[in-house]
Amino acid sequence: MNNKEIKKDILSSKYSEDKLNSYLEKDFRNTVIAICNAIYTIICRTNNNKLKLDSLINSLEEYVDREDDYNKLIHVYKKMADLIIRIDKHLPKNKYSNIKELLERLKVIIVKIEKKNKQNYVDKTANLLEKIIYEEKDIIKLGKIIKRQKDLFKDRYRRIVFEDLLKKYVELDYRSEEAMYYFKVISLILSSENRIYVLIDKEKYIDILSKHKKSKGVSLVLSKLEKDYTTSWEELSKRYDVRYGFNIPEEKDILDNTNHLDMCMYPSIAIDDEGNQCNDDAFCLYPNYDGTYTLRIDISSIPALVRYGSLIDRQAYKRAETIYLSDGEIPMYPEFISYDRGSLLENNERYVLSFFYRVDSNYDIIDDSFEIKACKTKIAYNLSHEQANILLFGKSNDNLSIMLKKLSYVASKMDNGKPQLMDSKNIVQKFMVLPNRSVSLMFKRLGYPFIYRIHKSADDDVRTNINDEYNEFVNDNTMCRKILKIIETNYEEGLYSTEPNIHEALGYETYGNITKPLRNYPSAIDEYIIYDTIINKRNDNKTLYSWEEILKEMCTYINDRIRLNKLFQSEYESLMVKNKIKRKW
Repeated sequence: MNNKEIKKDILSSKYSEDKLNSYLEKDFRNTVIAICNAIYTIICRTNNNKLKLDSLINSLEEYVDREDDYNKLIHVYKKMADLIIRIDKHLPKNKYSNIKELLERLKVIIVKIEKKNKQNYVDKTANLLEKIIYEEKDIIKLGKIIKRQKDLFKDRYRRIVFEDLLKKYVELDYRSEEAMYYFKVISLILSSENRIYVLIDKEKYIDILSKHKKSKGVSLVLSKLEKDYTTSWEELSKRYDVRYGFNIPEEKDILDNTNHLDMCMYPSIAIDDEGNQCNDDAFCLYPNYDGTYTLRIDISSIPALVRYGSLIDRQAYKRAETIYLSDGEIPMYPEFISYDRGSLLENNERYVLSFFYRVDSNYDIIDDSFEIKACKTKIAYNLSHEQANILLFGKSNDNLSIMLKKLSYVASKMDNGKPQLMDSKNIVQKFMVLPNRSVSLMFKRLGYPFIYRIHKSADDDVRTNINDEYNEFVNDNTMCRKILKIIETNYEEGLYSTEPNIHEALGYETYGNITKPLRNYPSAIDEYIIYDTIINKRNDNKTLYSWEEILKEMCTYINDRIRLNKLFQSEYESLMVKNKIKRKW
């Protein structure tokens, strides 16, 4: 019989304890599932059968008392934990009778199982978590694991890790660096999907916290255990060191802008999402006298607005990137740069870093025609993708429509295709990839310092290193293997590096990320390097060595900062959905 048939028999008038014990002896797994499902069904009924309910719980308790098989007890434990969560989450205590009493009885059985297994069981997953939390203290790695493994704390032995974390935290001065780290870990766990499992032992945590002098640190954790808890924007941003607002004066242009080539006679167009005010790229295609064309890709020039090493630059570096949230964004640069003087806005002249290509009459880019110049340009149009597509696929033959169609032909032929009309998003994507490839290949050939964008899958060496580092956990259990897989995929993310390594996701031998300087600090720093080495031709050893030293630690910081930003985004969005965050920015 399957668990549904056993449950039906339990709920019928033919039920007897002897019959139930017989089921337990023959098929304990299905019978335990059936008992838990039957308990939930009975308690949901308006006139529930208390006698049968007591009988079922007594049968479970007696089974636990006489059973010594670890695997069987763990099966009972997991199914009862699931039942407690279902009751606690879905059944309001004021509507259904005896729920509080029932939960207490079920928890008594849970504790019995724990005591029986505690002497001969060590949970390696809990040990692995302890290694990451206490030895490595890697909040980024831990955050990825907790986010990806939503049932990590379903097992009681892993919840003990959380319990021990609280015990360590309350012994510390909440203002100390170690206590602040523990608070980050506690908050990370309680704001994740694992919260529902962790709070099964809520009473224990309250008891631990209540035994200590009530400090601000203890109060903060206690508030997070409540059903109606909220997190302030200040707390969340402080936890991840996310900064909003600059409160600094505007800085004047600092470059000798006479070095910028005036290209206003060939204005460019910017295509982006509807309503976007942070435009850092635009395009232009114009004919030459010999029947060829010039393709110019304009990128906002941060060096023309912000002095390297200035207060604005240092704060942009701290942020590493613009953070996009469902209800707003946190810009990397102050608003007067991101949305005004740096943004390529319609009917404005802007200083840009321009990437030039010659295109033949068949719309193929001519080899070795790539050049970089500092320019001043005029932005003729800001088009949304929808507006651009109307002009691309419509019947209009005005100059703007013709240019867009020719740009589409160039973009479509970049992968050895035929000249054809493409969606504007594909055109923009192609013209962003083009300079990122060209610049990275140029700097690789020249051997100049540069920040590259790499993406490499975890190879055998990486897997060997992970296996060596976590050797005792490699073949232990399914959850340990899942966690190690998450750690392995951490090596497969897109990262920044000073070495021109392969970008496997795009299939390129080397790749840059020069096209988002308003929103991405590596793009901005690469612009400073281009101005120094290419535009102003300062290629002496002193300049190159200086940039090499600057970039040494920068990539490590940027990679970690961006991972932290992602953790912040994830927790923020999770709290927003649950209406658990007080936003004040």
